[in-house]
Amino acid sequence: GILSMGGLLVFVSFFHILPKEIAFFISSGLVVHYLAFLGVVFIYTGMVYTELTSYAAILIFLALVVFFSVVKHIEPDLY
Repeated sequence: GILSMGGLLVFVSFFHILPKEIAFFISSGLVVHYLAFLGVVFIYTGMVYTELTSYAAILIFLALVVFFSVVKHIEPDLY
């Protein structure tokens, strides 16, 4: 699961398959750290991966994206 997603990320980034904006988002810290977090949660808690947990993971990820986008637009530019 997560290992194959990492391999796909390396492949897509290396061969420049996606447009720059999408590739930068997929390779961003939020996505990479969230996938690592999911790996740790599923491995160390023994949680069973079901359809419901995948929907919850997607919903939490979208909430994080929205939250950080709002914070980015509210926060004044420092440069």
